[in-house]
Amino acid sequence: HALETGALRGDKSAAGRLARAQMDRVGTPENLDALIPLYQEIATESSNSAALLLADLTEKGRFGRHPATPATAWYALAAERGSQRAMRQLAIAAVSAGNDKEALAWIK
Repeated sequence: HALETGALRGDKSAAGRLARAQMDRVGTPENLDALIPLYQEIATESSNSAALLLADLTEKGRFGRHPATPATAWYALAAERGSQRAMRQLAIAAVSAGNDKEALAWIK
């Protein structure tokens, strides 16, 4: 609850830790909708946890059928900063799309 309160007050560090906790399936904050803009901001700045969380939420349809930012864009952002998990997800997406060359590039 303290992390959620801090994040709602704009504490980027608390928001990053809360995003990581969500990715670890600790729970979903009650005020998730209010946190989304902060997650987007810190994901763009530096937080792989927030980027991965946004990708996961996008894949689950949280932002509708045509989200403003596709899950692959959030994964790519985290992958460019070295996230192995994001690279795996991008490789899986490439294989699903029939793009083996791109999948191999992400695996390498």
